[in-house]
Amino acid sequence: MSRRPLEIVYCDDEALAIRCHADYRVLTPSSNMLASGADGAFAEGEPWTLRSASVDFEAQGVKPGMIVVLDQGGAAGARHIKGSGDHLAVASVEGSALGLRRIGLEAGVGQPPAPPEGLEGVRFSIATLAPQIEQASDDINRRFGIDPARASRAPEWIYDRRELEEATMLAVLLRQYSVDARASEGDFPLKVREVRRSLDECLARLRVRWGPSGDAAPPSTKFGTRLVRG
Repeated sequence: MSRRPLEIVYCDDEALAIRCHADYRVLTPSSNMLASGADGAFAEGEPWTLRSASVDFEAQGVKPGMIVVLDQGGAAGARHIKGSGDHLAVASVEGSALGLRRIGLEAGVGQPPAPPEGLEGVRFSIATLAPQIEQASDDINRRFGIDPARASRAPEWIYDRRELEEATMLAVLLRQYSVDARASEGDFPLKVREVRRSLDECLARLRVRWGPSGDAAPPSTKFGTRLVRG
């Protein structure tokens, strides 16, 4: 029997892309591919909206906060996209159209991925680390006594869920770097050690506070509920 996935997780693909931009594409397994194609197009005057005639992004599970990689396609106009690919965050999804924005920035801020006159023949791919994020979030819940089935310990009752974002990101990165660090070549073995140290430090200082003002109950730590003596 498959278990029911968590409704609330503590980070998304965009947060991971901010943290490890250079490695994001390598760390995301091809088995987690949601959408890909070579018919991406930007209409004239819509440099932030990617459309596809062959892919229904919404139906295939693409959501805001995911990362789309754009690559130069066969059409001459697609030479606007340079290097090894442009990474952008998904801002909105409507059928076969994606609203895009620069990672970590508000919509419309920064250089658009397409020129004003439009662009055709763009290759695109959207792979996600959502399964790994959900698994890491579940582990955080168990470590800190967070229980979606208990109102007083549910994620909705956490004072600031963003405090759990760093720990979740580091847990995901540790697992992904470890999987890809089988060989000694490259810097992934070093990154495994660095991320493990950062995760240990993050978990040691993390305090999960409860309620709308953060003081509805003693904070929870990785050692259990912290007792406050007065």
